[in-house]
Amino acid sequence: MSAKRKLVAAGLAAGAAAGACALSPPYMRSSARGFLYAAGLKQVPLPGLGRVVATILGKPDYPPCFAQMHEHVQYISGVAPREFYLTDGYKMAVTTKLVNDYYGMDVPLPFTDTYNIEAEAMGATMIAGDIDMPTIDYRKPLVENISDIDRIDIDFQPDWGRIGYVIDTIRAMREVCGLPELIIFCAPFSLAVGLRSYPKLIRDMRKDPPAAHALMTWITEEVHPRYLGLLKRETGARIGIGADAWAAFPNLTVDMVEEWVVPYNSRLRRRMKKEGMALILIGAADYCEEQAARFDRETMEACWLTHSRSIVGDWAVNGMPFMGMGRTQEWPLEWMQEFAVRGTSKRYGKKAILASVNARFIREGPAEAIVDFVKRTVDVLAREGKFFIFLAQVPAATPPEHVHAAVAALKTYGRYPIAEDLDGVEFRVPEFEPFDVWLRKQG
Repeated sequence: MSAKRKLVAAGLAAGAAAGACALSPPYMRSSARGFLYAAGLKQVPLPGLGRVVATILGKPDYPPCFAQMHEHVQYISGVAPREFYLTDGYKMAVTTKLVNDYYGMDVPLPFTDTYNIEAEAMGATMIAGDIDMPTIDYRKPLVENISDIDRIDIDFQPDWGRIGYVIDTIRAMREVCGLPELIIFCAPFSLAVGLRSYPKLIRDMRKDPPAAHALMTWITEEVHPRYLGLLKRETGARIGIGADAWAAFPNLTVDMVEEWVVPYNSRLRRRMKKEGMALILIGAADYCEEQAARFDRETMEACWLTHSRSIVGDWAVNGMPFMGMGRTQEWPLEWMQEFAVRGTSKRYGKKAILASVNARFIREGPAEAIVDFVKRTVDVLAREGKFFIFLAQVPAATPPEHVHAAVAALKTYGRYPIAEDLDGVEFRVPEFEPFDVWLRKQG
């Protein structure tokens, strides 16, 4: 592109972003700053969501960091588990935002476990303790036989189960966290596991495929449209993110994801598009092989492609290199970088990369090992921009110094332009106050 065309493009982008700034929602103003920064106005300060937008388009000031950490938030905040997980979605969101600010992360993710809300509302038996979030009692599946779906009431109402809690959470996303209203829900395959149990569903898929397809069709055509439709009417949310951890590899092979997950995700996405909703379904084919000696490059790349097909459908031809819940601290990072470079397009450049810090790794540390891992990911994966880091679940009793170290390492080593030799960049594990002390000082 010529210098003149680049200047015109930057001017158009800046003008569009400036116009968006006039709109009232905070997420629009934040996103507009990201567009302005990406257009070349580097003096524009980047709020968290703006940093995400700038990263999607290229290079921000440093890569954004965000985390799923509901267990950790509840643990260090001391909010009563019943309030945090069951009754007060607004308090959960407020507390998540505060802990996000405590660690200096970019975008708070105010949600808890997403895999049992719909099932509980439909009548699934739950297990709830005094210190933990509730879970489905898989010993007593709601769907003992496929014929049971005919007796289950799916005319969802706001006062069923924790649906009211979810409604409060969705509203708080905008009011508290400055995000658009998002519906976080359980994707079709993972909901099938919640209703039927993993062993019984796998048995159906192998020995009684018509029964398994009947369950998946019912979830996709009946259950989800009614549940998502209710939340849309109550909150105005038009974006849904479906979580699908049960469809990770090796829970399912890549071929099984292609047969049992991708078609139903596409079906649900098309169905809800007609209802005025956009859905993103994530987690299917997440590469979670536990033994480093068994890491297989061909399978890993197949997982990345299938994960992308699960998100956007058949037009995903290259895939996005994606780290999720696996033992990512042991991954050969060069495989990821080479895959992203192979997917380079003239219009966008190198594929964006989402890196993650494993839950057990962030808990067990030590902090120096976490810093070294973040440093390596930046060195290998982040130099061209379009790089994100996700803490893929922070366990409850994770030492805060581990989280602070990860965020500080990203902001130190990931500062653009990234230093040619990161070994020459000075880094110190940051000092920090306990959360309760920090919170009192916030007034």
